[in-house]
Amino acid sequence: MTPKIDRFLAEKNPLTPCLVLDLDVVQANYERLKSALPLADIYYAVKANPAPEIIETLNGIGSYFDAASTYEIDSCIDLGVVFAFYLRLCSFPMHCSYSLCL
Repeated sequence: MTPKIDRFLAEKNPLTPCLVLDLDVVQANYERLKSALPLADIYYAVKANPAPEIIETLNGIGSYFDAASTYEIDSCIDLGVVFAFYLRLCSFPMHCSYSLCL
């Protein structure tokens, strides 16, 4: 646990289980992966965690995004993502059709 997360939990004292991420760690992990694979385009699977804060952080440092559902696509667009890969194996045909209209 990072000091930032420790401080957050001490101040907020959540009453129920919750997920707490340090966006500095998210950024550092992305940068470490990009450094290890300099020729690769790194894609974040929005499905893994569609929190706007994560998408904004990764978008700000040049990540690409894998968005498969209409919700994921709209989330990326609403947050100003310039490039996302929308045409992977879609869960529902309507999601594939939706992505083709963009």
